[in-house]
Amino acid sequence: MVDKLILLVQTAETNGWINSGGISTSLWFAKLEKAKLDIQNGDSGKAIQNILAFINEVDAQKGKHMNLEAWAVLKFNAEYLITQLGL
Repeated sequence: MVDKLILLVQTAETNGWINSGGISTSLWFAKLEKAKLDIQNGDSGKAIQNILAFINEVDAQKGKHMNLEAWAVLKFNAEYLITQLGL
């Protein structure tokens, strides 16, 4: 599940929807890789917190280093992932 979101971040950057490699790295490594590890360790609560941090950063970058298409795809897929983790 998280791997799909990581792929979406990478694709958004490749397509130019995210215009900063630093933002992509922050979203991917700082947030999603931690969430993936949390899920592997059975801690869905921590994973959800990392995904919420991901959503907050996506919201903060909308219109700055991220266009509307990237914002929508990333935010709504992250929200769906949270529902799958039990919220």
